[in-house]
Amino acid sequence: MAALLKENTAVIAVSRRSAGVPTGAAHWACDLSDERACANLEEKIGQEDFDLVINAAGGGECVGFEEITPEMARKAWVLMVEAPRRICAAAIPKLLKNKGALVNVSSMAADFPLPYMSLYNSSKAALSALTQSMMDEYPELQIIDLKLGDIRTGFAKNWAGAEEKKWSATARHLKKMIDVAPGPEIVVKGLLNALKKRRGGTLRLGEFFQTVVMPLGARLGPSRIVHAVRRAYLKRQ
Repeated sequence: MAALLKENTAVIAVSRRSAGVPTGAAHWACDLSDERACANLEEKIGQEDFDLVINAAGGGECVGFEEITPEMARKAWVLMVEAPRRICAAAIPKLLKNKGALVNVSSMAADFPLPYMSLYNSSKAALSALTQSMMDEYPELQIIDLKLGDIRTGFAKNWAGAEEKKWSATARHLKKMIDVAPGPEIVVKGLLNALKKRRGGTLRLGEFFQTVVMPLGARLGPSRIVHAVRRAYLKRQ
Protein backbone atom coordinates (compact mmCIF):
# COMPACT_ATOMS: atom_id res chain seq x y z
CA MET A 1 0.00 0.00 0.00
CA ALA A 2 2.78 2.41 0.91
CA ALA A 3 4.42 1.88 -2.49
CA LEU A 4 1.17 2.70 -4.28
CA LEU A 5 0.67 5.81 -2.18
CA LYS A 6 4.16 6.99 -3.10
CA GLU A 7 3.07 6.87 -6.73
CA ASN A 8 0.10 9.13 -5.92
CA THR A 9 -2.37 6.27 -6.21
CA ALA A 10 -5.57 6.48 -4.19
CA VAL A 11 -5.75 3.39 -1.98
CA ILE A 12 -8.61 1.72 -0.11
CA ALA A 13 -7.49 -0.96 2.36
CA VAL A 14 -9.96 -3.64 3.43
CA SER A 15 -9.19 -5.38 6.72
CA ARG A 16 -10.66 -6.16 10.13
CA ARG A 17 -8.59 -3.47 11.86
CA SER A 18 -6.99 -0.22 10.78
CA ALA A 19 -3.67 -1.08 12.45
CA GLY A 20 -0.96 -1.18 9.81
CA VAL A 21 -2.93 0.82 7.24
CA PRO A 22 -0.58 3.63 6.12
CA THR A 23 -1.49 7.26 6.45
CA GLY A 24 -3.18 8.47 3.30
CA ALA A 25 -5.08 5.25 2.60
CA ALA A 26 -8.80 4.94 3.23
CA HIS A 27 -9.88 2.01 5.37
CA TRP A 28 -12.95 -0.18 5.09
CA ALA A 29 -13.43 -2.39 8.13
CA CYS A 30 -14.49 -5.87 7.04
CA ASP A 31 -13.91 -9.41 8.27
CA LEU A 32 -13.51 -11.29 5.00
CA SER A 33 -14.15 -14.62 6.70
CA ASP A 34 -17.71 -13.44 7.43
CA GLU A 35 -20.08 -14.05 4.51
CA ARG A 36 -22.49 -11.27 5.55
CA ALA A 37 -19.62 -8.80 5.73
CA CYS A 38 -18.59 -9.86 2.22
CA ALA A 39 -22.08 -9.08 0.96
CA ASN A 40 -21.83 -5.54 2.40
CA LEU A 41 -18.41 -5.15 0.82
CA GLU A 42 -19.79 -6.09 -2.60
CA GLU A 43 -22.28 -3.25 -2.36
CA LYS A 44 -19.57 -0.74 -1.43
CA ILE A 45 -17.36 -1.90 -4.30
CA GLY A 46 -20.21 -1.23 -6.71
CA GLN A 47 -20.31 2.41 -5.58
CA GLU A 48 -16.62 3.10 -6.20
CA ASP A 49 -14.52 3.60 -9.31
CA PHE A 50 -11.06 2.04 -9.51
CA ASP A 51 -8.58 0.39 -11.87
CA LEU A 52 -6.66 -2.00 -9.61
CA VAL A 53 -7.81 -4.69 -7.20
CA ILE A 54 -5.40 -6.80 -5.09
CA ASN A 55 -6.86 -9.70 -3.12
CA ALA A 56 -4.19 -10.43 -0.51
CA ALA A 57 -6.15 -11.75 2.47
CA GLY A 58 -4.94 -15.06 3.84
CA GLY A 59 -4.08 -17.04 6.90
CA GLY A 60 -3.46 -20.59 7.93
CA GLU A 61 -3.09 -22.71 11.02
CA CYS A 62 -0.38 -25.33 11.26
CA VAL A 63 -2.69 -28.10 12.45
CA GLY A 64 -3.04 -31.84 12.02
CA PHE A 65 -5.56 -33.01 9.43
CA GLU A 66 -7.72 -34.79 12.01
CA GLU A 67 -7.91 -31.65 14.14
CA ILE A 68 -9.61 -29.59 11.44
CA THR A 69 -13.17 -28.62 12.38
CA PRO A 70 -15.99 -27.76 9.96
CA GLU A 71 -15.87 -24.15 11.20
CA MET A 72 -12.12 -23.90 10.50
CA ALA A 73 -12.72 -25.26 7.00
CA ARG A 74 -15.60 -22.85 6.37
CA LYS A 75 -13.60 -19.82 7.46
CA ALA A 76 -10.59 -20.77 5.35
CA TRP A 77 -12.76 -21.23 2.25
CA VAL A 78 -14.65 -17.97 2.71
CA LEU A 79 -11.50 -15.95 3.48
CA MET A 80 -9.27 -17.26 0.70
CA VAL A 81 -11.69 -18.34 -2.04
CA GLU A 82 -15.25 -17.05 -1.68
CA ALA A 83 -14.37 -13.51 -0.55
CA PRO A 84 -11.89 -12.96 -3.41
CA ARG A 85 -14.41 -14.43 -5.87
CA ARG A 86 -17.13 -12.05 -4.74
CA ILE A 87 -14.77 -9.08 -4.76
CA CYS A 88 -13.63 -9.96 -8.29
CA ALA A 89 -17.21 -10.33 -9.52
CA ALA A 90 -18.19 -6.95 -8.05
CA ALA A 91 -15.06 -5.22 -9.37
CA ILE A 92 -14.84 -6.60 -12.91
CA PRO A 93 -17.33 -4.16 -14.52
CA LYS A 94 -15.23 -1.21 -13.28
CA LEU A 95 -11.95 -2.89 -14.22
CA LEU A 96 -13.22 -3.57 -17.73
CA LYS A 97 -14.36 0.04 -18.12
CA ASN A 98 -11.01 1.39 -16.91
CA LYS A 99 -8.81 -1.27 -18.58
CA GLY A 100 -7.55 -2.13 -15.13
CA ALA A 101 -5.67 -4.90 -13.39
CA LEU A 102 -6.61 -7.66 -10.97
CA VAL A 103 -4.16 -9.44 -8.67
CA ASN A 104 -5.04 -12.51 -6.61
CA VAL A 105 -2.35 -13.52 -4.14
CA SER A 106 -2.20 -17.30 -4.03
CA SER A 107 0.86 -19.28 -2.95
CA MET A 108 3.55 -21.72 -4.00
CA ALA A 109 1.73 -24.03 -1.59
CA ALA A 110 -0.90 -24.44 -4.31
CA ASP A 111 1.69 -26.40 -6.30
CA PHE A 112 3.83 -27.69 -3.43
CA PRO A 113 1.53 -28.42 -0.47
CA LEU A 114 2.90 -28.02 3.03
CA PRO A 115 2.35 -30.65 5.73
CA TYR A 116 -0.18 -29.81 8.45
CA MET A 117 -1.55 -26.92 6.36
CA SER A 118 -4.12 -28.72 4.21
CA LEU A 119 -6.76 -25.97 4.51
CA TYR A 120 -4.30 -23.30 3.40
CA ASN A 121 -2.93 -25.48 0.57
CA SER A 122 -6.35 -26.38 -0.83
CA SER A 123 -7.79 -22.86 -0.51
CA LYS A 124 -4.84 -21.26 -2.30
CA ALA A 125 -4.97 -23.94 -4.99
CA ALA A 126 -8.64 -23.13 -5.54
CA LEU A 127 -7.90 -19.40 -5.72
CA SER A 128 -5.14 -20.02 -8.26
CA ALA A 129 -7.47 -22.11 -10.44
CA LEU A 130 -10.20 -19.47 -10.18
CA THR A 131 -7.74 -16.76 -11.24
CA GLN A 132 -6.46 -18.73 -14.21
CA SER A 133 -10.03 -19.38 -15.33
CA MET A 134 -10.69 -15.65 -15.24
CA MET A 135 -7.64 -15.00 -17.42
CA ASP A 136 -9.33 -16.86 -20.28
CA GLU A 137 -12.75 -15.31 -19.68
CA TYR A 138 -11.39 -11.74 -19.55
CA PRO A 139 -8.34 -11.63 -21.86
CA GLU A 140 -8.67 -7.85 -22.09
CA LEU A 141 -7.83 -7.48 -18.39
CA GLN A 142 -4.41 -7.70 -16.82
CA ILE A 143 -4.92 -10.56 -14.37
CA ILE A 144 -2.09 -11.86 -12.20
CA ASP A 145 -1.98 -15.09 -10.22
CA LEU A 146 0.67 -14.07 -7.68
CA LYS A 147 2.26 -17.22 -6.28
CA LEU A 148 4.45 -16.32 -3.34
CA GLY A 149 7.13 -18.46 -1.79
CA ASP A 150 8.15 -17.95 1.83
CA ILE A 151 8.14 -14.23 2.67
CA ARG A 152 9.37 -12.82 5.97
CA THR A 153 6.09 -11.70 7.54
CA GLY A 154 4.09 -12.42 10.68
CA PHE A 155 2.29 -15.31 8.95
CA ALA A 156 3.26 -17.93 11.57
CA LYS A 157 3.31 -15.81 14.71
CA ASN A 158 -0.11 -17.02 15.89
CA TRP A 159 0.60 -20.74 15.64
CA ALA A 160 -0.19 -21.24 19.29
CA GLY A 161 0.68 -24.39 21.13
CA ALA A 162 3.10 -25.80 18.56
CA GLU A 163 5.46 -26.90 21.33
CA GLU A 164 2.86 -29.31 22.68
CA LYS A 165 1.85 -30.83 19.34
CA LYS A 166 3.18 -34.03 17.81
CA TRP A 167 4.07 -32.04 14.70
CA SER A 168 6.02 -29.37 16.63
CA ALA A 169 9.24 -30.07 14.68
CA THR A 170 7.43 -29.34 11.41
CA ALA A 171 5.86 -26.15 12.82
CA ARG A 172 9.23 -24.93 14.12
CA HIS A 173 10.89 -25.62 10.78
CA LEU A 174 8.18 -23.81 8.82
CA LYS A 175 8.56 -20.82 11.16
CA LYS A 176 12.33 -20.88 10.66
CA MET A 177 11.91 -20.92 6.89
CA ILE A 178 9.75 -17.81 7.13
CA ASP A 179 12.19 -16.08 9.49
CA VAL A 180 15.06 -16.38 6.98
CA ALA A 181 12.95 -15.74 3.87
CA PRO A 182 13.17 -12.60 1.70
CA GLY A 183 11.35 -9.54 3.02
CA PRO A 184 8.09 -8.16 1.59
CA GLU A 185 10.02 -5.58 -0.44
CA ILE A 186 10.79 -8.29 -3.03
CA VAL A 187 7.04 -8.71 -3.55
CA VAL A 188 6.40 -4.97 -3.82
CA LYS A 189 9.17 -4.50 -6.38
CA GLY A 190 8.23 -7.52 -8.48
CA LEU A 191 4.51 -6.81 -8.51
CA LEU A 192 4.87 -3.10 -9.31
CA ASN A 193 7.19 -3.97 -12.17
CA ALA A 194 4.65 -6.43 -13.60
CA LEU A 195 1.78 -3.95 -13.23
CA LYS A 196 3.70 -1.16 -14.97
CA LYS A 197 4.65 -3.45 -17.85
CA ARG A 198 1.07 -4.73 -18.15
CA ARG A 199 2.18 -8.33 -17.66
CA GLY A 200 -0.51 -10.80 -16.71
CA GLY A 201 -0.40 -14.52 -16.00
CA THR A 202 1.36 -16.37 -13.20
CA LEU A 203 3.95 -14.38 -11.26
CA ARG A 204 6.18 -16.22 -8.78
CA LEU A 205 8.04 -14.14 -6.20
CA GLY A 206 10.31 -15.18 -3.35
CA GLU A 207 13.69 -16.84 -3.02
CA PHE A 208 15.33 -18.45 -6.06
CA PHE A 209 14.99 -22.12 -5.11
CA GLN A 210 11.26 -21.90 -4.39
CA THR A 211 10.25 -19.71 -7.32
CA VAL A 212 12.57 -21.01 -10.07
CA VAL A 213 14.21 -24.34 -9.23
CA MET A 214 11.17 -26.06 -7.69
CA PRO A 215 8.68 -25.19 -10.49
CA LEU A 216 11.23 -26.13 -13.16
CA GLY A 217 12.00 -29.42 -11.43
CA ALA A 218 8.29 -30.18 -11.06
CA ARG A 219 7.78 -29.73 -14.80
CA LEU A 220 10.80 -31.77 -15.87
CA GLY A 221 11.36 -34.34 -13.13
CA PRO A 222 9.52 -37.59 -12.30
CA SER A 223 6.88 -37.08 -9.61
CA ARG A 224 8.62 -39.60 -7.32
CA ILE A 225 11.83 -37.55 -7.38
CA VAL A 226 9.98 -34.24 -6.98
CA HIS A 227 8.14 -35.59 -3.94
CA ALA A 228 11.40 -36.84 -2.39
CA VAL A 229 13.08 -33.47 -2.90
CA ARG A 230 10.10 -31.63 -1.40
CA ARG A 231 10.15 -33.84 1.68
CA ALA A 232 13.89 -33.36 2.08
CA TYR A 233 13.47 -29.61 1.72
CA LEU A 234 10.95 -29.65 4.54
CA LYS A 235 13.31 -31.88 6.59
CA ARG A 236 10.63 -34.45 7.20
CA GLN A 237 11.12 -38.23 7.37
